[in-house]
Amino acid sequence: MKKLTALFLMIMLACAFAPTYQAQTDDLILYMQPSGTASIDVYNTSEGIGNQASWYFPDGLGDTNSTAADHYTLENDGDVNVDVSVNATNTTDWTLNTTADHNKFHVETDNPDVNLDWTFQSFVTDLAVDGTEPFGLTLSMPTTSSTNNLQTSTITFEATAV
Repeated sequence: MKKLTALFLMIMLACAFAPTYQAQTDDLILYMQPSGTASIDVYNTSEGIGNQASWYFPDGLGDTNSTAADHYTLENDGDVNVDVSVNATNTTDWTLNTTADHNKFHVETDNPDVNLDWTFQSFVTDLAVDGTEPFGLTLSMPTTSSTNNLQTSTITFEATAV
């Protein structure tokens, strides 16, 4: 019986000091990026001269001139639907403004109607792949100007994948 008790105590001690195994965890991190390209093209529908526009103002300062509502076309030539924002720049001597004034000119798009300024504003939402959006422009010259130099403003369209 002493041998059995001694054997039992040795087994208990062995179990008490035996290494224990705990479950381990490890992580696998997946980095995923959609494989779409947001890309747009803007072109002059009527004259076929690309993305440039010359404006003629027979009355000069204080005059407003508009194109047809489908004079330009914005096309989604990427492979994902896009939201498109638009902004415009000041010229060297004139400031883009909500209304024309001294050294201040005004530009807005027609269809959809957006008054342009230097911050990006929503222009078209969820434009489908190969979808197009025709639009026109209205440009109002300053009422008076401190210069007779040619002025240039850039309208920028920015596409963001939906």
